[in-house]
Amino acid sequence: MKIQHNYLLIIVIFVNGFCWNTTAQTTVVKKENGWSLLVDGKPFKVKGVTFGYDKDVKKYDTYCKDLQFLGVNTIRI
Repeated sequence: MKIQHNYLLIIVIFVNGFCWNTTAQTTVVKKENGWSLLVDGKPFKVKGVTFGYDKDVKKYDTYCKDLQFLGVNTIRI
C-alpha cells in the first residue's frame, strides 16, 4: 500500500509541475455595443452551464463527457 501511495505522490507532483506555469490573463472591456470578455487578448465566447451538486460523484465523469460533447467551456458551480 505504501508503494502505491508513493507512486501516486510522484504522479501528482509531476502533473502539478506542468500546471503551475499555465496562466491566462482575463480582461473585461466595454465596447460601444456592450461588454466583451478577453482571454489572453482574444475574444472568449462563453458556452456555459450551471452544474448542480449530485451526491453520486461516480457520475461526474459521464457528466463532464456530456458537457464536452455539447461544447461547454465554462461551468458555474
